[in-house]
This record gives sequence, C-alpha cells and structure tokens, in this order.
Amino acid sequence: MPKNFTLQLFFILILSVFKCVCTGPCQEDWVFYKDSCYFQSSVKKNWQIAEKNCVEKGSHLVVVNDLAELLSESYWIGLVEKEEGQWTWVDGTDYSTTEHHWDEGQPDDWDVRVNGEDCGLWNDADCMLSYPYFCEGKPKSH
Repeated sequence: MPKNFTLQLFFILILSVFKCVCTGPCQEDWVFYKDSCYFQSSVKKNWQIAEKNCVEKGSHLVVVNDLAELLSESYWIGLVEKEEGQWTWVDGTDYSTTEHHWDEGQPDDWDVRVNGEDCGLWNDADCMLSYPYFCEGKPKSH
C-alpha cells in the first residue's frame, strides 16, 4: 500500500462525491476545497498536454501545498524540473517552502528513456508518459 494511501483516497473521494453537489464558486465539474477549485481529468495525457489543458481551463496542474492535496502517485502534479536538480511548481510557488512527498529513492532522474525524468508524480517521470491529472485554479469570484 503506498504511503499516505488513506489521505489519497480521502481526497479522491471528496472530488468524486462532491463533484456534482458542492461545486460552490467553481465551474461545473470542479470541486471547491480550501480557496481553490480542482478538476479531475478522466483521460490520460503527457505532462505538457495536461498542463496545457489546465491552462486552457484558466488553471494549472495541482500544486501540493498540504497533505490533503496529496494525490495518488499515478496523477500528474504541477512539478517540473526545468534545470537538472531544480524542481519548480507551475504556479511559481517556491518549491523549498512546500512539503515534499517523494517516493522512497526519488527523485532519481533515471535516464533510460530518451527524455530523462523531469516531471512530477512524486516519482520523477518521463514527461512524455500519459497519466491522468488534476487541475487547480482560483474560484470564479476571484
């Protein structure tokens, strides 16, 4: 069982159960939680396309600011390594000020793939692989 499995299931459950009933100040099919809106993709995309899809929705890939936002490791998050060893969040949040929840031994920058591993799942992964993703954005009233 992956670390923080209970929290991961809790967050996904919140998104699933309240998706249609408690969107609050969010767009349809989005969930409001702690001053942000979240969208769970139903399709798998590579990291760049996932981030592009989020941006087109007026958001970005999720930035994990607390444990409640910690998602299953099989979802893209808004973490990218633009320069070797320099991880950054897509919204500009200072990486050094956030909790890190890397899987054991990660990031390892395993370079068997041509592209290396520069995108975040709490396991640095090849950005060209396809995974589902979560977008995070501001409520409609902001």
